Amino acid sequence: MNPTKISLIHKALTCYAYFNGYTSGRLEDINNEKIKCIVIYSTTALGDLILNSPAIYALKARFPQARIVLVSSKKNKDLVENSEIFDDILYWDNKFNNIFNIIFKLRRFRPQLAVILHAHFPYDILSAVLSGCRYIFRDHYGREAVELNRWLTGYSPKFEGHTVQRKLQLLQPLGCDTTLSRMRIPVAIPAGTRDAGKIRIGFQLGASRDFRRWPVACFATLGDKLMAAEPTVEIILIGGTKEQPLAEEYMALVSPEYRQRTSSLVARTNLLQLASAITTFDMLVTGDTGPLHLAIAQQVKTVSLFVTANPLYTGPYQDLNLHRVFYKPLTSLPAEIAQSPFPMIAITPEEVFNGVMEGLHLDRSCPEENLRCAG
Repeated sequence: MNPTKISLIHKALTCYAYFNGYTSGRLEDINNEKIKCIVIYSTTALGDLILNSPAIYALKARFPQARIVLVSSKKNKDLVENSEIFDDILYWDNKFNNIFNIIFKLRRFRPQLAVILHAHFPYDILSAVLSGCRYIFRDHYGREAVELNRWLTGYSPKFEGHTVQRKLQLLQPLGCDTTLSRMRIPVAIPAGTRDAGKIRIGFQLGASRDFRRWPVACFATLGDKLMAAEPTVEIILIGGTKEQPLAEEYMALVSPEYRQRTSSLVARTNLLQLASAITTFDMLVTGDTGPLHLAIAQQVKTVSLFVTANPLYTGPYQDLNLHRVFYKPLTSLPAEIAQSPFPMIAITPEEVFNGVMEGLHLDRSCPEENLRCAG
């Protein structure tokens, strides 16, 4: 973040405080004040919302009578709208030119406490202060500048552990139960339908950036191996509109004899439908993506692949018997792989095949074939 912009925001907040008699609440005072309205910021991606869910539920349990106002991303609308957890929901794109509309709406609720679980620094702090919140807690992710910390009642220090636990630790001074670490989806997910006698394995082909995704050729090789080894296996591709070219690439690479056992939901579902479809999977194979966390929250088995991210921070954190993680740290890889456009290629289809078969308790014997993906 531009230091000049941070300095300007700090000066603006100082002027606001001076002319409006605003003072930041002290940590030692918060438990003596009756909290009637809480604003929760979770304005980023799908995976962040699910990772934030334990902290959200812990807040609700600690302040059951308080009005909970969620500031969310419209991308996550399907998974928060009509939730029993939230009394009101506002949508914000994290941009400055829309911030005053959010501030105006928040001020009507007279919030006392803001908990910023994931939003855009420093506009999130600006909006929380100008909305009138005296107590502001923020998850810093160990990255942001500290110049605005004087406006915060509490913030997360550097934390060597899972993201879920770091967010819960942020709330410990509020008296929240930090052991409530189970991820949940804020709305009820309708159970999907499936054919009996089939083994449904989902493939999440994409990721937020290309270097964070497993190459499509690796997925295609894995699909061939799984369908050759087990006649009842069917592959379901999932992803958003941007991943449609990946689905087309997959269908071009998979062996023709197995295409009829492969179906694509890519670009055909909203988030509610995607979550419902995941309930029908026997297993999901994915990188560090939002669907991984949807599957974990719904107790669906996963095989997750990590190279550019660390599962210590964002991998499975509950029901560990259901999940298998492949992790090859970027720093441990040969330079030609680590510096390539797709370092995830370090994880081989053979390894993932074995992990899937073990997770499903299936016979791992498989006809030999040429692998399309080096590893």
